[in-house]
Amino acid sequence: MSTHSPATPAAGARNETVIVFALSLAAMVVSMMQTLPVPILGLIREDLGTTTANVSWVTTATLLSAAVFTPLLGRFGDQHGKKPTLVAVLGVMVVGSVIAALATSLPLLILGRVLQGAATAIFPLALSVLREEVRPQK
Repeated sequence: MSTHSPATPAAGARNETVIVFALSLAAMVVSMMQTLPVPILGLIREDLGTTTANVSWVTTATLLSAAVFTPLLGRFGDQHGKKPTLVAVLGVMVVGSVIAALATSLPLLILGRVLQGAATAIFPLALSVLREEVRPQK
């Protein structure tokens, strides 16, 4: 039999608040990443010396990646754990961001954006974590 007392309600409420804040922040960052390059596509085109049609793949690749990886990673999270999958998805987003930031060619930039697009899977994963970790009345 355990001798320690259960966590206080105040500690549980703080933990829930931290979870909600962290997941909300991560979701906001992923949402912004989807559209941030749109206003500077012309600058990207000039900087990389490519055509308008080619530079449009910077946004298209991200959206295609999101469409493919969101259901796949959501299912992966159901099978292998939502929290570890969520952390891995955020790691992939960071790697994609570094690649995109350091890209000197269009294919590298597109690769970075594909990895960033995979991070859209954060939405179903975050909702699942919230459902498991936060009281329904909150």
